[in-house]
Order: sequence, then structure tokens, then C-alpha cells
Amino acid sequence: VIVLSVVWYYSFVLFFALLIVWAAEIDIDCVRIGGKRFGDLENRSKFMDSFSLSWNTFSTVGYGSTYPALSGESAQGTDGMDGRCAFISFITSFE
Repeated sequence: VIVLSVVWYYSFVLFFALLIVWAAEIDIDCVRIGGKRFGDLENRSKFMDSFSLSWNTFSTVGYGSTYPALSGESAQGTDGMDGRCAFISFITSFE
């Protein structure tokens, strides 16, 4: 039972990590790593950062250095209400 629970847990984390990679490819400004854009850090993969965000969200630990950006934090957003990051917000809220 415990092994099955762990397999299910990591399956969900992996599934949502892949969704986060997809959402971030749609709008790269919607995921931040230490205040920088998704994929801008050297020696880090997008999947690794997405897995970190998924695990933090799914385990309810809370956001660390990787977090979904508000549209106001993006390069083009100004007021945070333009809905540019709605997809990533939906994914992390649903998770």
C-alpha cells in the first residue's frame, strides 16, 4: 500500500511537472526561478525546475525559489490583471 501510494504521488508530480513545462513554453515569463525567467539559469534544466515547482505545490510545502509568476511580474505585464499567466496559475491551483 505504501509503495503504491508513493508511485501514485510521484506519478501526479511528474504529470504536473510536464504540464508546467508545457505552460512555461507557451509563456516563459509565467514561471520564475529566484526572480529570473524560466530557463534563464545556467546548468539547470526546465524539467528540473518544473519538477521542483510541482513537488512544492503538490506536497503543500509552499513555494521556494521556483514559483508561478503573476502577470505583473512578467516583462510585458503591467497591472497583474491581463490574464497572461492564467494557465500556469490554473495548473498550480488545481494541483
